[in-house]
Formats: sequence, C-alpha cells, structure tokens
Amino acid sequence: MMSQSRKAVYPFSVETAMQYFTDADYTRTKYAALGAEDVNLKPVEKSGSTVIVSNERSVPVEVPSFAKKFISPMSKVSQKDTYETSGQGYQGNWRIDMKGAPVVASGKISLMPTADGKGCEHEVSADIDVSVPLVGKKIAAALIGDTLDAIEAELAYNKANIPA
Repeated sequence: MMSQSRKAVYPFSVETAMQYFTDADYTRTKYAALGAEDVNLKPVEKSGSTVIVSNERSVPVEVPSFAKKFISPMSKVSQKDTYETSGQGYQGNWRIDMKGAPVVASGKISLMPTADGKGCEHEVSADIDVSVPLVGKKIAAALIGDTLDAIEAELAYNKANIPA
C-alpha cells in the first residue's frame, strides 16, 4: 500500500513543538482529548541527536464488520516515535503495534522550520500493514482512513493547544 501523509504548519518553533511532544502532561491530556484511555507514558529517551517518545494506550478503532474477529473496536496500542536532529529540525519514524492484532501502522515524521522562520511544519506519513491472509489488504485499506483522521486530529490538537 502506498504511504499517505498529512501536514500542519504551526505558529511556533521546532524547539517549542519538541518541548510539548516530550512533555508527559501534554501528551496524556492530548491523547485523552482524542479519545484514548489508559494512557501509559514511558520516560523520554534522549541520546545524542536521537529523541524517542513511547507510550501505550487504548484507542477507539472504526472496525469494518468483516474485520471484527481480528481487531477490537477499543484496541490497546504501543507507539514509538523516534526523532533524529536534521539541520534546524527533526526527521524520524513512528510505529504503532496493535496488541493482539496482526496490525502495524508506521510512517515518517518531519518537523522542520518554515521557510520564513516564523513557525514550523509538521508532516506525518502513514502506512498500514495487516498480516492476515486473503483479507489483510482489505483491512489495511479500511484502517488507513481512520489512521489519517487520527493524524489530522493530533496535528489540529497541537496547533490549537501549543502556545506560539
């Protein structure tokens, strides 16, 4: 399946964005506002030019009827975002594993200053891999829209809730 992406331009700096992206209270509040339950944050790992942000949470999933035997409508997920410094910003990858289901969502992250230097651009790409014979691609196609909607909601939440 081809990767798809969503982008937001924020009126605040890359440094401000990372300050909030690595803040436990902000992250817990954000995911709760977006419908997650049982948000469990792991300590942020910083090593050289690498920043790793990990969490586990239960999230609502729009599950097509034919996929309900593989995926729960409230699914426990484990997410890991890995950022590497790149020029004045960050490039990286994210991955979400759905516990007890053959589903992995993953993609690339870019957080870079805008050309005018007055904000930053946050782009997130997504792809879904479902390892179920015969119907895996059909399930992935059904889940990619939900995943892109979740990315858009997270970008909008950041834009509305991180002060410039």
